[in-house]
Amino acid sequence: MTAERIGNRTTLAVLATAQFVMVLDTTVMNVSISQVVSDLDTSVSMVQLAITAYTLVMAAFMLTGAKLGDILGRRRAFGIGLAVYGIGSLITALSPNITVLLIGWSVIEGLGAVLVIPAIASLTAVNYTGRERALAFALLGGVAGAGAAVGPLIGGFVTTALTWRVVFAAETAVVVVILLLFVRKIHDEPTRSRPDLDYVGGALSALGLGLAVFGILKISVWGLFSPIGALTIGGTEITPFGFSVVPFLILAGIIVIGVFARWEERVERKGGTPLLRPDLLRVPQMRTGLSMVVSQYLILAGTFFVIPLYLQLVLGENALHTGLKILPISLTMMVAALLGPRLATRMSPRRVVQIGLGFLFVSIIGIMATISPSLARWSFALSLAGFGAGIGLVISQLQNVVMSSVAASR
Repeated sequence: MTAERIGNRTTLAVLATAQFVMVLDTTVMNVSISQVVSDLDTSVSMVQLAITAYTLVMAAFMLTGAKLGDILGRRRAFGIGLAVYGIGSLITALSPNITVLLIGWSVIEGLGAVLVIPAIASLTAVNYTGRERALAFALLGGVAGAGAAVGPLIGGFVTTALTWRVVFAAETAVVVVILLLFVRKIHDEPTRSRPDLDYVGGALSALGLGLAVFGILKISVWGLFSPIGALTIGGTEITPFGFSVVPFLILAGIIVIGVFARWEERVERKGGTPLLRPDLLRVPQMRTGLSMVVSQYLILAGTFFVIPLYLQLVLGENALHTGLKILPISLTMMVAALLGPRLATRMSPRRVVQIGLGFLFVSIIGIMATISPSLARWSFALSLAGFGAGIGLVISQLQNVVMSSVAASR
Protein backbone atom coordinates (compact mmCIF):
# COMPACT_ATOMS: atom_id res chain seq x y z
CA MET A 1 0.00 0.00 0.00
CA THR A 2 1.54 3.33 -1.08
CA ALA A 3 2.17 6.22 1.30
CA GLU A 4 -0.27 8.34 -0.72
CA ARG A 5 -3.01 5.74 -0.30
CA ILE A 6 -2.35 5.55 3.45
CA GLY A 7 -2.47 9.34 3.61
CA ASN A 8 -5.79 9.40 1.74
CA ARG A 9 -7.27 6.88 4.14
CA THR A 10 -6.00 8.84 7.15
CA THR A 11 -7.48 12.05 5.75
CA LEU A 12 -10.82 10.37 5.16
CA ALA A 13 -10.81 8.87 8.65
CA VAL A 14 -10.10 12.29 10.21
CA LEU A 15 -12.78 14.04 8.15
CA ALA A 16 -15.28 11.26 8.90
CA THR A 17 -14.52 11.50 12.64
CA ALA A 18 -15.06 15.26 12.56
CA GLN A 19 -18.30 14.76 10.60
CA PHE A 20 -19.51 12.25 13.19
CA VAL A 21 -18.78 14.65 16.06
CA MET A 22 -20.59 17.50 14.27
CA VAL A 23 -23.87 15.61 14.05
CA LEU A 24 -23.69 13.81 17.39
CA ASP A 25 -24.65 16.70 19.68
CA THR A 26 -28.25 17.34 18.74
CA THR A 27 -29.27 13.67 18.76
CA VAL A 28 -27.57 13.18 22.12
CA MET A 29 -29.33 16.21 23.54
CA ASN A 30 -32.71 15.03 22.24
CA VAL A 31 -32.57 11.79 24.24
CA SER A 32 -30.98 13.44 27.28
CA ILE A 33 -33.55 16.22 27.72
CA SER A 34 -34.99 14.79 30.94
CA GLN A 35 -31.61 14.45 32.68
CA VAL A 36 -30.41 17.87 31.47
CA VAL A 37 -33.61 19.45 32.84
CA SER A 38 -33.05 17.77 36.22
CA ASP A 39 -29.29 18.36 36.34
CA LEU A 40 -29.43 22.06 35.46
CA ASP A 41 -32.70 22.74 37.31
CA THR A 42 -34.33 24.11 34.18
CA SER A 43 -37.34 23.32 31.96
CA VAL A 44 -37.91 21.30 28.79
CA SER A 45 -38.65 24.52 26.90
CA MET A 46 -35.26 25.96 27.86
CA VAL A 47 -33.43 22.86 26.65
CA GLN A 48 -35.43 22.99 23.43
CA LEU A 49 -34.38 26.65 23.16
CA ALA A 50 -30.73 25.53 23.37
CA ILE A 51 -31.33 22.98 20.59
CA THR A 52 -33.06 25.65 18.50
CA ALA A 53 -30.29 28.21 19.10
CA TYR A 54 -27.58 25.71 18.09
CA THR A 55 -29.37 25.07 14.79
CA LEU A 56 -29.99 28.79 14.32
CA VAL A 57 -26.34 29.78 14.77
CA MET A 58 -25.23 27.20 12.21
CA ALA A 59 -27.91 28.19 9.71
CA ALA A 60 -27.22 31.92 10.04
CA PHE A 61 -23.43 31.84 9.74
CA MET A 62 -22.70 28.81 7.52
CA LEU A 63 -22.13 30.91 4.37
CA THR A 64 -19.77 33.22 6.23
CA GLY A 65 -17.93 30.21 7.68
CA ALA A 66 -17.50 28.76 4.20
CA LYS A 67 -16.07 32.03 2.87
CA LEU A 68 -13.69 32.24 5.83
CA GLY A 69 -12.42 28.83 4.67
CA ASP A 70 -11.52 30.43 1.32
CA ILE A 71 -9.76 33.31 3.07
CA LEU A 72 -7.91 31.36 5.77
CA GLY A 73 -7.37 28.17 3.81
CA ARG A 74 -9.50 25.04 4.13
CA ARG A 75 -7.20 23.14 6.46
CA ARG A 76 -6.60 26.14 8.71
CA ALA A 77 -10.33 26.86 8.90
CA PHE A 78 -10.89 23.19 9.74
CA GLY A 79 -8.35 23.37 12.57
CA ILE A 80 -9.61 26.69 13.96
CA GLY A 81 -13.20 25.50 13.79
CA LEU A 82 -12.35 22.29 15.63
CA ALA A 83 -10.54 24.27 18.33
CA VAL A 84 -13.55 26.56 18.82
CA TYR A 85 -15.88 23.56 18.82
CA GLY A 86 -13.72 21.78 21.39
CA ILE A 87 -13.77 24.81 23.71
CA GLY A 88 -17.56 24.94 23.40
CA SER A 89 -17.83 21.22 24.17
CA LEU A 90 -15.70 21.62 27.30
CA ILE A 91 -17.79 24.57 28.51
CA THR A 92 -20.94 22.53 27.86
CA ALA A 93 -19.58 19.53 29.77
CA LEU A 94 -18.84 21.75 32.78
CA SER A 95 -21.93 23.97 32.55
CA PRO A 96 -23.52 24.62 35.97
CA ASN A 97 -26.73 26.09 34.53
CA ILE A 98 -28.70 26.48 31.32
CA THR A 99 -27.20 29.90 30.55
CA VAL A 100 -23.66 28.52 30.41
CA LEU A 101 -24.91 25.56 28.35
CA LEU A 102 -26.50 28.00 25.89
CA ILE A 103 -23.21 29.88 25.55
CA GLY A 104 -21.01 26.79 25.31
CA TRP A 105 -23.16 24.57 23.12
CA SER A 106 -25.56 26.78 21.20
CA VAL A 107 -23.17 29.66 20.48
CA ILE A 108 -19.52 28.55 20.69
CA GLU A 109 -20.00 25.03 19.32
CA GLY A 110 -22.33 26.40 16.66
CA LEU A 111 -19.70 28.93 15.53
CA GLY A 112 -17.06 26.20 15.43
CA ALA A 113 -19.33 24.03 13.30
CA VAL A 114 -19.79 26.75 10.67
CA LEU A 115 -16.05 26.59 9.98
CA VAL A 116 -15.69 22.80 10.17
CA ILE A 117 -18.64 21.60 8.10
CA PRO A 118 -17.85 23.52 4.86
CA ALA A 119 -14.15 22.67 5.28
CA ILE A 120 -14.95 18.95 5.42
CA ALA A 121 -16.76 19.16 2.07
CA SER A 122 -14.07 21.24 0.34
CA LEU A 123 -11.15 19.20 1.73
CA THR A 124 -12.85 16.05 0.46
CA ALA A 125 -13.23 17.58 -3.00
CA VAL A 126 -9.55 18.63 -2.98
CA ASN A 127 -8.15 15.29 -1.82
CA TYR A 128 -10.17 12.89 -3.98
CA THR A 129 -11.23 12.61 -7.61
CA GLY A 130 -13.45 10.37 -9.70
CA ARG A 131 -14.69 7.17 -8.11
CA GLU A 132 -12.67 7.80 -4.92
CA ARG A 133 -14.41 11.13 -4.46
CA ALA A 134 -17.83 9.53 -4.88
CA LEU A 135 -16.93 6.86 -2.33
CA ALA A 136 -15.49 9.46 0.08
CA PHE A 137 -18.62 11.61 -0.05
CA ALA A 138 -20.80 8.52 0.33
CA LEU A 139 -18.84 7.48 3.41
CA LEU A 140 -19.07 10.97 4.91
CA GLY A 141 -22.79 11.06 4.20
CA GLY A 142 -23.19 7.64 5.77
CA VAL A 143 -21.20 8.72 8.81
CA ALA A 144 -23.34 11.85 9.17
CA GLY A 145 -26.49 9.80 8.98
CA ALA A 146 -25.08 7.16 11.30
CA GLY A 147 -24.10 9.87 13.76
CA ALA A 148 -27.69 11.09 13.79
CA ALA A 149 -28.92 7.53 14.30
CA VAL A 150 -26.26 6.26 16.74
CA GLY A 151 -26.39 9.51 18.71
CA PRO A 152 -29.52 8.45 20.60
CA LEU A 153 -27.91 5.10 21.45
CA ILE A 154 -24.66 6.67 22.63
CA GLY A 155 -26.50 9.44 24.43
CA GLY A 156 -28.95 6.99 25.93
CA PHE A 157 -26.26 4.63 27.21
CA VAL A 158 -23.98 7.35 28.59
CA THR A 159 -26.89 9.31 30.09
CA THR A 160 -28.28 6.20 31.78
CA ALA A 161 -24.96 4.76 32.98
CA LEU A 162 -23.08 8.01 33.69
CA THR A 163 -24.16 11.51 32.70
CA TRP A 164 -24.80 13.45 29.51
CA ARG A 165 -21.73 15.58 30.33
CA VAL A 166 -19.44 12.67 29.43
CA VAL A 167 -20.44 12.91 25.76
CA PHE A 168 -19.31 16.53 25.51
CA ALA A 169 -16.12 15.83 27.46
CA ALA A 170 -15.35 12.95 25.08
CA GLU A 171 -15.91 15.26 22.10
CA THR A 172 -13.34 17.63 23.56
CA ALA A 173 -10.84 14.77 23.86
CA VAL A 174 -11.44 13.66 20.26
CA VAL A 175 -10.96 17.23 19.01
CA VAL A 176 -7.67 17.57 20.92
CA VAL A 177 -6.35 14.32 19.41
CA ILE A 178 -7.27 15.41 15.87
CA LEU A 179 -5.69 18.84 16.35
CA LEU A 180 -2.45 17.50 17.83
CA LEU A 181 -1.88 14.47 15.62
CA PHE A 182 -3.72 14.71 12.32
CA VAL A 183 -4.69 18.17 11.06
CA ARG A 184 -1.21 18.97 9.71
CA LYS A 185 -1.22 15.73 7.70
CA ILE A 186 -4.30 16.71 5.70
CA HIS A 187 -3.42 17.84 2.20
CA ASP A 188 -4.76 21.22 1.11
CA GLU A 189 -4.30 23.18 -2.09
CA PRO A 190 -3.63 26.90 -1.77
CA THR A 191 -6.27 29.17 -3.25
CA ARG A 192 -5.18 31.20 -6.27
CA SER A 193 -6.02 34.46 -4.55
CA ARG A 194 -7.09 35.42 -1.06
CA PRO A 195 -10.56 36.99 -1.34
CA ASP A 196 -11.88 39.68 0.95
CA LEU A 197 -14.79 39.01 3.27
CA ASP A 198 -18.03 40.66 2.15
CA TYR A 199 -19.16 41.98 5.54
CA VAL A 200 -22.45 43.41 4.28
CA GLY A 201 -23.25 40.17 2.48
CA GLY A 202 -22.35 38.23 5.62
CA ALA A 203 -24.69 40.35 7.73
CA LEU A 204 -27.54 40.09 5.21
CA SER A 205 -27.17 36.33 4.81
CA ALA A 206 -27.04 35.81 8.59
CA LEU A 207 -30.11 38.00 9.12
CA GLY A 208 -32.12 36.48 6.28
CA LEU A 209 -31.31 32.86 7.04
CA GLY A 210 -31.63 33.52 10.77
CA LEU A 211 -35.12 35.01 10.47
CA ALA A 212 -36.38 32.28 8.14
CA VAL A 213 -34.96 29.40 10.15
CA PHE A 214 -36.06 30.93 13.47
CA GLY A 215 -39.59 31.28 12.13
CA ILE A 216 -39.64 27.65 11.00
CA LEU A 217 -38.25 26.43 14.34
CA LYS A 218 -40.95 28.31 16.28
CA ILE A 219 -43.92 26.89 14.34
CA SER A 220 -44.61 24.31 17.05
CA VAL A 221 -44.60 27.03 19.75
CA TRP A 222 -46.33 29.95 18.08
CA GLY A 223 -48.30 28.19 15.34
CA LEU A 224 -47.92 28.44 11.57
CA PHE A 225 -50.85 30.76 10.89
CA SER A 226 -53.26 30.67 13.83
CA PRO A 227 -51.49 31.60 17.09
CA ILE A 228 -50.95 28.68 19.49
CA GLY A 229 -48.85 30.69 21.90
CA ALA A 230 -47.80 34.21 21.08
CA LEU A 231 -44.51 36.07 21.10
CA THR A 232 -44.75 38.37 24.13
CA ILE A 233 -42.76 41.60 24.41
CA GLY A 234 -43.21 43.78 27.50
CA GLY A 235 -46.34 41.88 28.45
CA THR A 236 -47.91 42.49 25.01
CA GLU A 237 -48.71 39.52 22.79
CA ILE A 238 -47.51 40.02 19.20
CA THR A 239 -50.15 38.64 16.81
CA PRO A 240 -50.09 40.77 13.62
CA PHE A 241 -53.60 41.00 12.12
CA GLY A 242 -54.60 38.11 14.39
CA PHE A 243 -52.05 35.74 12.84
CA SER A 244 -49.03 34.00 14.34
CA VAL A 245 -45.80 35.95 13.98
CA VAL A 246 -44.19 32.92 12.27
CA PRO A 247 -45.20 33.61 8.63
CA PHE A 248 -44.07 37.22 9.00
CA LEU A 249 -40.66 36.08 10.28
CA ILE A 250 -40.27 33.65 7.39
CA LEU A 251 -41.42 36.27 4.86
CA ALA A 252 -39.01 38.83 6.34
CA GLY A 253 -36.21 36.28 6.04
CA ILE A 254 -37.05 35.60 2.38
CA ILE A 255 -37.12 39.34 1.63
CA VAL A 256 -33.72 39.86 3.29
CA ILE A 257 -32.31 36.88 1.35
CA GLY A 258 -33.61 38.55 -1.83
CA VAL A 259 -31.81 41.76 -0.84
CA PHE A 260 -28.71 39.66 -0.16
CA ALA A 261 -28.87 38.19 -3.68
CA ARG A 262 -29.11 41.67 -5.22
CA TRP A 263 -26.21 42.88 -3.07
CA GLU A 264 -24.04 39.94 -4.20
CA GLU A 265 -24.78 40.77 -7.84
CA ARG A 266 -23.77 44.38 -7.15
CA VAL A 267 -20.52 43.33 -5.49
CA GLU A 268 -19.65 41.08 -8.44
CA ARG A 269 -20.46 43.81 -10.98
CA LYS A 270 -18.06 46.16 -9.18
CA GLY A 271 -15.27 43.58 -9.33
CA GLY A 272 -15.43 42.61 -5.65
CA THR A 273 -15.60 39.15 -4.11
CA PRO A 274 -19.16 38.25 -3.16
CA LEU A 275 -19.90 35.96 -0.25
CA LEU A 276 -21.77 33.70 -2.69
CA ARG A 277 -21.48 34.04 -6.45
CA PRO A 278 -25.11 34.23 -7.67
CA ASP A 279 -24.41 32.21 -10.83
CA LEU A 280 -23.67 29.12 -8.71
CA LEU A 281 -27.36 28.74 -7.93
CA ARG A 282 -28.15 28.89 -11.65
CA VAL A 283 -26.25 25.65 -12.29
CA PRO A 284 -29.08 23.10 -12.79
CA GLN A 285 -27.17 20.15 -11.29
CA MET A 286 -26.23 22.13 -8.20
CA ARG A 287 -29.69 23.61 -7.75
CA THR A 288 -31.36 20.21 -8.03
CA GLY A 289 -28.78 18.57 -5.76
CA LEU A 290 -29.15 21.25 -3.10
CA SER A 291 -32.95 20.96 -3.21
CA MET A 292 -32.61 17.24 -2.56
CA VAL A 293 -30.12 17.87 0.26
CA VAL A 294 -32.60 20.22 1.96
CA SER A 295 -35.41 17.68 1.58
CA GLN A 296 -33.27 14.84 2.89
CA TYR A 297 -32.18 16.80 5.96
CA LEU A 298 -35.73 17.93 6.71
CA ILE A 299 -36.90 14.31 6.64
CA LEU A 300 -33.95 13.05 8.73
CA ALA A 301 -33.96 15.86 11.28
CA GLY A 302 -37.73 15.76 11.66
CA THR A 303 -37.69 12.02 12.24
CA PHE A 304 -34.91 12.21 14.82
CA PHE A 305 -36.70 14.95 16.68
CA VAL A 306 -40.15 13.37 16.78
CA ILE A 307 -39.38 9.67 17.34
CA PRO A 308 -37.24 10.09 20.51
CA LEU A 309 -39.95 12.31 22.00
CA TYR A 310 -42.59 9.72 21.11
CA LEU A 311 -40.59 6.86 22.62
CA GLN A 312 -39.80 8.75 25.83
CA LEU A 313 -42.94 10.81 26.46
CA VAL A 314 -45.61 8.46 25.08
CA LEU A 315 -44.12 5.03 25.73
CA GLY A 316 -42.06 6.04 28.77
CA GLU A 317 -38.79 4.55 27.47
CA ASN A 318 -35.55 5.65 29.07
CA ALA A 319 -32.73 7.21 27.05
CA LEU A 320 -30.88 3.89 26.50
CA HIS A 321 -33.94 2.00 25.26
CA THR A 322 -34.79 4.94 23.00
CA GLY A 323 -31.36 4.69 21.40
CA LEU A 324 -31.65 0.92 20.95
CA LYS A 325 -35.02 1.20 19.24
CA ILE A 326 -33.63 3.73 16.75
CA LEU A 327 -30.50 1.63 16.03
CA PRO A 328 -31.92 -0.08 12.87
CA ILE A 329 -31.76 3.26 11.07
CA SER A 330 -28.04 3.61 11.78
CA LEU A 331 -27.12 0.10 10.65
CA THR A 332 -28.98 0.15 7.35
CA MET A 333 -28.03 3.75 6.64
CA MET A 334 -24.30 3.02 6.79
CA VAL A 335 -24.63 -0.14 4.68
CA ALA A 336 -26.74 1.63 2.05
CA ALA A 337 -24.42 4.67 1.96
CA LEU A 338 -21.45 2.41 1.19
CA LEU A 339 -23.48 0.37 -1.30
CA GLY A 340 -24.68 3.46 -3.17
CA PRO A 341 -21.43 4.24 -5.07
CA ARG A 342 -21.24 0.61 -6.23
CA LEU A 343 -24.80 0.80 -7.53
CA ALA A 344 -23.94 4.09 -9.24
CA THR A 345 -21.38 2.24 -11.42
CA ARG A 346 -24.21 0.10 -12.82
CA MET A 347 -26.96 2.71 -13.01
CA SER A 348 -27.21 6.49 -12.96
CA PRO A 349 -26.93 8.43 -9.65
CA ARG A 350 -30.46 9.67 -10.33
CA ARG A 351 -31.74 6.10 -10.36
CA VAL A 352 -29.98 5.35 -7.06
CA VAL A 353 -31.63 8.42 -5.49
CA GLN A 354 -35.02 7.37 -6.90
CA ILE A 355 -34.64 3.90 -5.34
CA GLY A 356 -33.70 5.54 -2.03
CA LEU A 357 -36.76 7.79 -2.19
CA GLY A 358 -38.92 4.75 -2.87
CA PHE A 359 -37.60 3.09 0.28
CA LEU A 360 -38.25 6.30 2.21
CA PHE A 361 -41.83 6.61 0.98
CA VAL A 362 -42.77 3.06 1.92
CA SER A 363 -40.91 3.20 5.25
CA ILE A 364 -42.44 6.50 6.37
CA ILE A 365 -45.91 5.06 5.74
CA GLY A 366 -44.84 2.02 7.78
CA ILE A 367 -43.62 4.19 10.65
CA MET A 368 -46.86 6.18 10.67
CA ALA A 369 -48.89 2.95 10.70
CA THR A 370 -46.99 1.45 13.65
CA ILE A 371 -46.94 4.50 15.93
CA SER A 372 -49.63 4.14 18.61
CA PRO A 373 -49.88 4.09 22.42
CA SER A 374 -48.69 0.46 22.23
CA LEU A 375 -45.77 -0.05 19.83
CA ALA A 376 -45.73 -2.88 17.26
CA ARG A 377 -42.04 -3.63 17.75
CA TRP A 378 -41.07 -5.72 14.72
CA SER A 379 -42.94 -3.71 12.12
CA PHE A 380 -41.62 -0.49 13.69
CA ALA A 381 -38.03 -1.80 13.57
CA LEU A 382 -38.49 -2.97 9.97
CA SER A 383 -39.86 0.41 8.94
CA LEU A 384 -36.91 2.18 10.61
CA ALA A 385 -34.50 -0.14 8.79
CA GLY A 386 -36.13 0.71 5.46
CA PHE A 387 -35.99 4.40 6.37
CA GLY A 388 -32.26 4.14 7.05
CA ALA A 389 -31.65 2.31 3.76
CA GLY A 390 -33.51 4.99 1.85
CA ILE A 391 -31.64 7.86 3.50
CA GLY A 392 -28.33 6.03 3.01
CA LEU A 393 -28.87 5.59 -0.73
CA VAL A 394 -29.86 9.25 -1.14
CA ILE A 395 -26.91 10.49 0.95
CA SER A 396 -24.48 8.34 -1.04
CA GLN A 397 -25.04 10.44 -4.17
CA LEU A 398 -25.99 13.99 -3.21
CA GLN A 399 -22.72 15.40 -1.86
CA ASN A 400 -20.77 14.21 -4.88
CA VAL A 401 -23.47 15.45 -7.28
CA VAL A 402 -23.39 18.92 -5.70
CA MET A 403 -19.61 19.22 -5.37
CA SER A 404 -19.00 17.90 -8.90
CA SER A 405 -21.41 20.36 -10.50
CA VAL A 406 -18.76 23.10 -10.72
CA ALA A 407 -15.04 23.25 -11.46
CA ALA A 408 -12.62 22.28 -8.69
CA SER A 409 -11.36 25.88 -8.49
CA ARG A 410 -14.81 26.98 -7.28
